[in-house]
Amino acid sequence: MTRLNLLQFAPQADILGVVFVDRNRNGLYDEALDTPVARARVLLAGGREALTDERGRYSFGNVRIGTHALRLDPSTTPYQALITHQAGGLSGTKTVHVTGLTSVDFPSHRREETSVCCGAPP
Repeated sequence: MTRLNLLQFAPQADILGVVFVDRNRNGLYDEALDTPVARARVLLAGGREALTDERGRYSFGNVRIGTHALRLDPSTTPYQALITHQAGGLSGTKTVHVTGLTSVDFPSHRREETSVCCGAPP
């Protein structure tokens, strides 16, 4: 008789996103305007990490469905992450509920500019 471990069949999802310099400060990646940030490190709570490619893209595969925290490592980019509605008031940190394919972008700006965008409170 074969026993099944039901945890092996736990629902999985994927997280993907772009790290970019948000030139118009709208929080959305505009390919014709914004600049992707290569080799930025994105951390997923629990110990996983990913480096962005030359187009600023990163991904985490096989993530359990549920709420997860991600952080843009500030030591890997000369830019500061903008505070968005997902950031909870912390620059470079986002908490998201992951279901299926979930997109989490990290818009950023030059460090001397102000860091609030996209309807986030100052």
